[in-house]
Amino acid sequence: MQAERVLMRASFFLFLLALLNGVAIPVFHNPRLALSAHLSGMMNSFVLTSLALTWPLLYATERRRKWIRAMFLFGAYMIWFSNVLGAAWGTNWLTPMAGKGFHAPVWQQIIVAGLIIFTVWVYIIAASLVIWALRPREAEELRATSDIRSTPIAQER
Repeated sequence: MQAERVLMRASFFLFLLALLNGVAIPVFHNPRLALSAHLSGMMNSFVLTSLALTWPLLYATERRRKWIRAMFLFGAYMIWFSNVLGAAWGTNWLTPMAGKGFHAPVWQQIIVAGLIIFTVWVYIIAASLVIWALRPREAEELRATSDIRSTPIAQER
């Protein structure tokens, strides 16, 4: 299956999950964090759509493309899931505004905080790889063809 199609399908599935999450906001232990989860799911579905549309423009090896795809899929779904989990448990360590007035056991705080921190770093690396893969191809091709040994020496008069 084409990478663009996989990303687009994953995007719409996350969009659906975020919509369902939005409908269920009132039943969460922390509705403010549930709203945050809903919005992060919506936003990350658009990130996956953007990546799917950008995919043909990436200048990267097949191995690097697989890593980029995997990291973005992991990041999009894990950020949404960690917010849903935090809303269900009522965590507040990394979400002080949305978690104000809610307290969860330390082990739940550690799990949610660990997921969020790890996922943010995965996303930073993935975004950096995409920025690098979107570099101008002409510059790379020019660098490859401008080898000093292939340049003719100017003739003296």
